[in-house]
Amino acid sequence: MKRVAIYACTLTLLLSVFVLPALADQMFYDDTIDLANWEHQYFVNNGGGVPYAEFTDEGGFGRVRIHLGGSPTNSYVLSAQINTSAVYDPITEGAIDSIDYSELARVWDTEFNTYGGATMLALEQNEQIYATGYQNIRETTATPPSPWYTITFSDLVASSFGLVFSNGVRDFSQNPDFSATGTQITFGFARNGSHTYSFGVDRYTDIDNWRVEITSTTPPPIPEPATMLLLGSGLIGLAGYRKRTRRS
Repeated sequence: MKRVAIYACTLTLLLSVFVLPALADQMFYDDTIDLANWEHQYFVNNGGGVPYAEFTDEGGFGRVRIHLGGSPTNSYVLSAQINTSAVYDPITEGAIDSIDYSELARVWDTEFNTYGGATMLALEQNEQIYATGYQNIRETTATPPSPWYTITFSDLVASSFGLVFSNGVRDFSQNPDFSATGTQITFGFARNGSHTYSFGVDRYTDIDNWRVEITSTTPPPIPEPATMLLLGSGLIGLAGYRKRTRRS
């Protein structure tokens, strides 16, 4: 019985003290693309005719319109949309190990048989935009729009994201901070478009079922009252056992 008591008290102490980091998943999603939760900005590189981008609600899904310049100079536009409710704090929620991303996407385009748009995962940290490499959303069909396609990015890490400059170019030597000391990160997505055959064109891309899944290392939690009670019970149990042993 004495040994059983010692083992029980020791186990109680171990359970209360040795709390190891655990893997935890967190998901952000928007299945309707509610514009009330989204902020929009765009970056332009070259081109006349004032290239620009806009983000609109199409009744249950979102649409990005990229207008490319009308001059003979090629233009490039990157449109970044950030979901203000998709905020992750590495300090309190743990360092980010990897990210999986998915969305439904389709294209409307004025140029048949071209890649009408490309998509990527984007995020904002310290008021700077970072984006991954892009995936094309397939070519358009003879009668737009194209079918909805499932776009996925898997096992993304900090080096998968490059800092977006004012001209839309991404620098992959400058990455966000996914460590446990990193500042808050807000997630979103980005679209880009450039000239192919003609100028002054509009590229429309739709998005639905936006999801970001984060795998992180959760930091050891601050002891809660229940944990402190468990620790106290173990200490009291050991103290009581020592008293009884001395008396005997």
